[in-house]
Amino acid sequence: MYSKKEAEELETNRARSSAHVLINITLVAIIFTLFGLVATLNPDLMANLFLAYQLVLSIPFLMASTLARAKISYATRAGKWLSFGSITYIIGYSFLINSIGIILAKLVALDVSLVFFGVNILLAIAYSCVAVSYNRRRLKARIYKDSLFAGIVILLGVLPTLKTI
Repeated sequence: MYSKKEAEELETNRARSSAHVLINITLVAIIFTLFGLVATLNPDLMANLFLAYQLVLSIPFLMASTLARAKISYATRAGKWLSFGSITYIIGYSFLINSIGIILAKLVALDVSLVFFGVNILLAIAYSCVAVSYNRRRLKARIYKDSLFAGIVILLGVLPTLKTI
């Protein structure tokens, strides 16, 4: 039997977990679709190793995040699972964003790709601003998460796109 505090935490974790699992599974479906389109329409794009590795590696990172989020739904002590799930999600999602951005640069235009990267970074920061406005204690975590996301997007998405075009 759980204490009242543990029961409340478990219920909160279950609600949060199911939403995150659904998002992750949707993103994995998008990745498989994107991979299929690239392989079918323009397989030469996969010669770009930044695209190939990130597109392929986004799947296990998002799956690891999904499994961690599922674990949270029945764990009373979920702190480490939350951290693991968040980090793997950010990495997997960043790889997906980078893959789409690289494809946009190759198939559409460099400026469209750069706008795509920039808007994704700005929206992550805007999301964090809203989250922090409700709970100031989340500031440090949001800075860490946004820095990780922006760093991966810039280092493995924007810079390679600029270099290879």
